[in-house]
Amino acid sequence: MRVKNRIILLVISFMFLLTGCKYSTLDEAIKKGIPYKVHEVVHIQKEKGVTAVLYTAIPDKKETPHITEPVLGVAFFKGNDEEGWENVGPNGWTHMEGEPFTMYQDFYREFDEDGNQTLELHVIFGEITNREVTRIQTLERGSEDQYKDAAVVDADSGRYYLTFGRTSGIRGLSEAGEVIHQNHWETN
Repeated sequence: MRVKNRIILLVISFMFLLTGCKYSTLDEAIKKGIPYKVHEVVHIQKEKGVTAVLYTAIPDKKETPHITEPVLGVAFFKGNDEEGWENVGPNGWTHMEGEPFTMYQDFYREFDEDGNQTLELHVIFGEITNREVTRIQTLERGSEDQYKDAAVVDADSGRYYLTFGRTSGIRGLSEAGEVIHQNHWETN
C-alpha cells in the first residue's frame, strides 16, 4: 500500500473515531452501543432531546463472582431513525441490595465548543423490592413539599423506577398513599 493511501485510510479512521458510532435504530444502538451484555430493556424515556434507557445487564462472572443476578444501568442516547442513534454516555451499572427500594443517581452533561455547559440532566432510578411500594416520588431540590411521581415499570426481572431532576429526597408510597420509606439529604 502506498504512503498516500495509508494516510487517507488513517484520516478516514480518525474521522470515524471523532464522529462515534451511529446506528440506524435505537434498538440497534442499545444492542451494540452499550458496553455490557443487556439482559432486559426496562424503560425508555426522552428528556430534553436525550433518550435515557434503563436496562438490566448480566455482570461478568470473572470480574464480579459475588453478584449472581442482573444489575441495573442507565445509558443515554441521542438521535432518531432518520439520522441515526448514538450512545452519548456515560455508561455504567450499579448494584446494591436495598429494602424497600434501591436508589441510584447518574447525570448527563453537554458542553459547547468553548467548554460551557449547555445541558445537565440528573436521573434517579432504582429497583423496588417491597411489594407494598406502588409509587416512588422524589422531592424537588430546595423544596420541602414539592414531590413528583417517578415512572414505575413492571418488567420481567422486577419493578423499577426512573425520573429526572435535582432531588433532595425520595419516598416510597403504598397504594393508599401511605409513606412506607423515605430518605432526605442535604444539598448545596
